[in-house]
Amino acid sequence: MFNYKPFTKTASLYDAIYTKKQYAYEARVVDKLIQSYNIRGKTLLDIGCGTGKHCVEFARLGYTPTGIDCSLPMLAVAKQNMKKTHSSFDLVHADIINYKSRKKFAVAVSLFHVLSYQVTNASVIKFFQTIRRCIKPGGLFIFDCWYGPGVFLHTPTNHTQQFRFQNATITRGKKNTWDIKRNVVHVHHTIYIHGLKKPPTHELHSMRYFFLPELHYFLSLAGFQLLEWGRLAVPLASMRRPSWNICLLARRT
Repeated sequence: MFNYKPFTKTASLYDAIYTKKQYAYEARVVDKLIQSYNIRGKTLLDIGCGTGKHCVEFARLGYTPTGIDCSLPMLAVAKQNMKKTHSSFDLVHADIINYKSRKKFAVAVSLFHVLSYQVTNASVIKFFQTIRRCIKPGGLFIFDCWYGPGVFLHTPTNHTQQFRFQNATITRGKKNTWDIKRNVVHVHHTIYIHGLKKPPTHELHSMRYFFLPELHYFLSLAGFQLLEWGRLAVPLASMRRPSWNICLLARRT
């Protein structure tokens, strides 16, 4: 049976699977984007913070991060990462569409396709509305998601990957079911840990891809002005050949 709450049973494996993700580089680029808009204040909300790797890097850059995630096991790993790196940031357990912040942030970020887990229009609207309430007037929201033109150009394929975890090897198989009518790809993960006597772990990640006009509409509806979009760079770079990932920068009006 599939686990319909991703990153619960696999939280301890997450950092091993994504060892090549360039958290420090991404944080530096986001920092430069923020500086280019002369944003005052260093309070930063990291939506879908996962194991806290971006929070660690933002703290190193002088920000005061608050990480929010709906997975308690992921937050437990984030606390360990904070301790290991001697960092300091707040962690909140909540679903972003129901989150009520007591303070306003200068900037909000949501990296690694957190938006794409909102598969209905209603949840997308709540997602943006909640984030707007968390940001100071004139503040920035920088986020990424799956990009429709890239999905159609590089159609979903099944594949298998291997990773090292402590003294064991992880095999992760991905099987995709493409729901074109709903703009959703259902990604079925099957994870084996070789060397440990454990049954495979199954997860289902239902991910929505977006097109630029609807992103512009959802942002405007929630009270954001879309300023830039493209590949993560300073400024956001144009996409001559679309990929599955698009990054957007918006200002709260």
